[in-house]
Amino acid sequence: MKKYSGLEILTDPAAGNHIVKVCHDAATRAEAVTYFIEKGLSNEEAVIVIARPELRKAVNALMEMQGLNVPLLKEQGKLKFFDAEFLLSNMLVNDEVELNAFQKFIGVPIQTAKRKYGKVRAFGEMVDVLWKTGRDDTALQLEDLWNQLLQSHQFSLLHTYSVENLDPNNYEESLELICKRHTHHISAQKHDPSDFTIGEAMSDIFGIAWNRVMKKIITQKNSIQMPPVA
Repeated sequence: MKKYSGLEILTDPAAGNHIVKVCHDAATRAEAVTYFIEKGLSNEEAVIVIARPELRKAVNALMEMQGLNVPLLKEQGKLKFFDAEFLLSNMLVNDEVELNAFQKFIGVPIQTAKRKYGKVRAFGEMVDVLWKTGRDDTALQLEDLWNQLLQSHQFSLLHTYSVENLDPNNYEESLELICKRHTHHISAQKHDPSDFTIGEAMSDIFGIAWNRVMKKIITQKNSIQMPPVA
């Protein structure tokens, strides 16, 4: 599979890395997720994928095109797929994530895979499902729970968000809320101009907002890392 510019972090992320990629279209998302999965498998890592049916189908097709024996990988427990909406239906109470349910449906599978394979990487689409349905606060709560799990279980994690689910009038605020909860950030890229859903003008607005947020995050990190003045 072609290695897309900006996706190098997906090749061999360190334990604790929490990566976010913003996607313009379904094809870009499927290829990024498949790349992330393939690199994990080739590195002898267990891979957990939490996604909607459409994405799972696209990823399975891409992996089979690359010659991977998906049924065997599933049988071995090295590759596990879970349905994003099913998990959310079992974890949410009044649009809040129930902590014990999160541990049961997310924490336990990751811990089990880590015991067997040593290294684990995971992809999750639940936060994008929540953002799409206007449950931004729940998505951010889930991001925070993922971060706690990353600290205690030491695996790597990829999340994707759809540009079309973000309010163009509020790109900068939304991106800042999302990006500050991640350690690494990959901006949106066109997969095919004919499939580009938000248009060139909106793309320019998004790009400006993205650059502003990245500058803020870099500035904040630098200020934290600077030693105190004697």
